[in-house]
Amino acid sequence: RFHSIFTATSRTLRKRLFLSLTKSPTQTPTQPPLQITDIRNSQPLILGLAAKTHQWKTNAQENNNKSSNQNTNRKQLTKSNEGQYPYVSTYLIDDGGIQNWLDLCARGRLYEFLAERLAQIIELPTDPAMRRKIVKKAFLPMLFDKLDRMESYPLYHVTQSDFPAIAGYMREAKSNNYQDLARECQRKESSLCIDAACGRLMQIAPEMPILTIHDAIITTQEFMPIVESTIRAVYGEAGTVVSLDTRQLTGH
Repeated sequence: RFHSIFTATSRTLRKRLFLSLTKSPTQTPTQPPLQITDIRNSQPLILGLAAKTHQWKTNAQENNNKSSNQNTNRKQLTKSNEGQYPYVSTYLIDDGGIQNWLDLCARGRLYEFLAERLAQIIELPTDPAMRRKIVKKAFLPMLFDKLDRMESYPLYHVTQSDFPAIAGYMREAKSNNYQDLARECQRKESSLCIDAACGRLMQIAPEMPILTIHDAIITTQEFMPIVESTIRAVYGEAGTVVSLDTRQLTGH
């Protein structure tokens, strides 16, 4: 994960950031307003993409093993059996709720869904905004805690019930070292936001002023449409759509 003085700056101080632009030493500097865009449900979305990649790799390995076994069996058949091999199809595999998870993240509604389900097993405030805040605050500790403690979280039980492949991936990723899951998610986030999105923006508009706050990007209003379209393209290539929250950071 990429850290800088800006990622360590409080949200209150970030609102005081400004960009000073001059075209010549004698010109009075201008300070164009800054905007920030970030991805709604970003941490759960990164987890879902990591689980999806893991599932692809696992299924590919299983299919390779099946193919190897089938080839071995075919070689053992006599010539009289040729042309009578069973039809081998591509199996439709239940993804264990991964796509539903990603769809909810894409609409920016995962926390609300989890809050609704969590309220069925523990007492939560009736106010939807408060419920969402509680679930969002509980999500990262569940994600990055030790395996045995993670399995005691009510939020984990909801995840296991509705999204078994997500819960299974979290367990497997933590099986050797519970910190491995955090590292994998942070690598995934950096590869998408820093390497892919920002790398592409450097090619598209090298003159663009840009700051990153993990999954969020700060730039001027002039360049924000390019940033938004690039983020959507990068995540689209990764297999999902995103919901962006773009807002004024300074100058209002």
